[in-house]
Amino acid sequence: MRRNSARLVLFAVVALAAFFFGVTPLATAVERAQDNRSLVWEHFDVTIDQIDTAANRFRVTESYLIRVDRGPFRFGTAEIPMDRLNNIDSVVVYENGRALREGCFGGEGTYCVSTYNDTLSIQYNFNSPANSGDTREIAIVYSVTGALRSYEDGDQLYWVAIPADLPFPVLDASVTVEMPADAPPEIIGSYPEEWPYEVNGTTITWDAPGPMRRGDWFEVRVQYPHVPAMDKPGWQTTFDLQRSYEENWKPLVSVILFALGVLIAIVGVLFVYTRYTKHGRDPEAVVVPEYLSEPPSDERPGVVGVLLDERADMKDIMGTLVDLAQRGYLTIEQTESGGVFGMFQSTEFVFHREDKPEDDLRPFEITLLDGIFKRKKTVKLSDLRNKFYKQIPAIKEQLYREQVTQGYFKRSPETTRTTWLVGAIGLIVVAGMLFFAGIAVAEVVSPVAWMPGLGLGVTGLALAITSQAMPAKTEKGAQDAAKWRAFRRYLANIERYGGVEEAAKRFNEYMGYAVVFGLEREWVNKCAPVLTSMPTWYFPTYLGGPWGRGYVPGRRYGPMMGGGFGNGGLGDVDFGSGPGGLNEMSRSLTAGLNAMSSGMTQMLNDASRVMTSQPSSSGSGRSGGWSGGGFSGGGGSGGGSRGFG
Repeated sequence: MRRNSARLVLFAVVALAAFFFGVTPLATAVERAQDNRSLVWEHFDVTIDQIDTAANRFRVTESYLIRVDRGPFRFGTAEIPMDRLNNIDSVVVYENGRALREGCFGGEGTYCVSTYNDTLSIQYNFNSPANSGDTREIAIVYSVTGALRSYEDGDQLYWVAIPADLPFPVLDASVTVEMPADAPPEIIGSYPEEWPYEVNGTTITWDAPGPMRRGDWFEVRVQYPHVPAMDKPGWQTTFDLQRSYEENWKPLVSVILFALGVLIAIVGVLFVYTRYTKHGRDPEAVVVPEYLSEPPSDERPGVVGVLLDERADMKDIMGTLVDLAQRGYLTIEQTESGGVFGMFQSTEFVFHREDKPEDDLRPFEITLLDGIFKRKKTVKLSDLRNKFYKQIPAIKEQLYREQVTQGYFKRSPETTRTTWLVGAIGLIVVAGMLFFAGIAVAEVVSPVAWMPGLGLGVTGLALAITSQAMPAKTEKGAQDAAKWRAFRRYLANIERYGGVEEAAKRFNEYMGYAVVFGLEREWVNKCAPVLTSMPTWYFPTYLGGPWGRGYVPGRRYGPMMGGGFGNGGLGDVDFGSGPGGLNEMSRSLTAGLNAMSSGMTQMLNDASRVMTSQPSSSGSGRSGGWSGGGFSGGGGSGGGSRGFG
């Protein structure tokens, strides 16, 4: 039984494959072959007669002589718009002089009449397929009610006799209008005007000056004495209003709408600029020196980072982490695991919580430590993956609160940005509604009806961009920011300002600021040549040290001549004593500093990615790394399309 089921499944798969890979290409080939079919209209003649002016009614006869170049063709179609007439009835289709049968399910030799979307559709089936070289005479006869227009100066017949939507060329065409005796033609016109015409009594005949190409069309226009007995068709009032508007007012409205859109954009941008100068510009700071060789205050690095760029981000959180480490609240250990012959090792960072009172900590620092350790003493960085991200919004919010608490901003920079951004989004939404409404009415109102929406959209976009710069510092915030920028210039250019040795004495203290400034690697590299001790809070993995000893994989502590590791770190080095001598101690320190330089950058990058990572079910699963670096033609009734298939 199972074997039979398996065979059935296999058969079904093979059948489906055969269908998609065999039948589908065959169908495509047939379709392409049909697309190559062609014919020409040898003659396309239209006659308008039996005009009853009082009843607003006339008859149309379309007579075709078609020649098939590549067939076969089995049916023909005609679609006639009914937006500028009341009704079409009495439809009859002839093939080679014989009337076809009316019926929508009759097959060959039948025709079907239907109405949809204010369009009359006629489909007629040939008595037999028209193959290559065949000719067919087709006649479509129908009566039209409500297409004549009533005006006191003279009633009018406008009729698109030959539509533009013809899929095949027309070699010869003519249009004849037989006016009744009581309605002699007073004004005769056409569109296009180059078709010549002859008048014989009340009969007007137009002949095409040459073959008609695809897209060519022809509309007849005849005005005759007004017939008071004829009722004005309902569609005419709307049509006349639209025509009058297009001829007399539309150009002016277009100019006004275009100018209005430009004016809204200009005024809007100026408004945004004035809002920025009034609410978003920082006060002028008192002149400060080019550089400051020490921090202007004891402000926390994370708070300083937000003060300078007005954003709480992972750089500020990492700077806070390093600052807490150098203040003795935690230590950071780099370990190596796995690998073969020293290759393919994986790096892990381990955080160790130190026993130090938290009396001096601010809310964002407490949240950071609690988010990492959660009552544990030791935590691997990898343990924070897809977990720590929940703490980041709270830390950022507390960093923003610090800006207000310390008097740097009157309110949170993030709140300020959000408020202005919400206003910008509101403008953009309204602008979008106006823009698409303008597109919807462009054909009726003006081709540039969307311009006011565009102008308002430019204003909204300008406000959205400017909203990011709207947080304004207080006078204290502006002055302190200027001082901290001067201190950053010092850290970035200590070799130029001649303070490397002096700055290196405060290497640990400045490290957190270097991180929020994006200068952590440069800071380590510049201080390394003159440093006499390693940080007591960061333990990189490196090989070396006196007698080949030093930090080894997986160990926090390693002995070193001239001191030892205080709190697990490397103590001050005495270059004048110890059996290792000056050179070996110098090499050990240099190796440690080099390891720290590369390891610190890796730690900051890894920590930023891990601490921002989210499980896929929690959102986008994003993670991020961080490092220091007249009325024209077409006015008549009729038209539509004609075709064959």
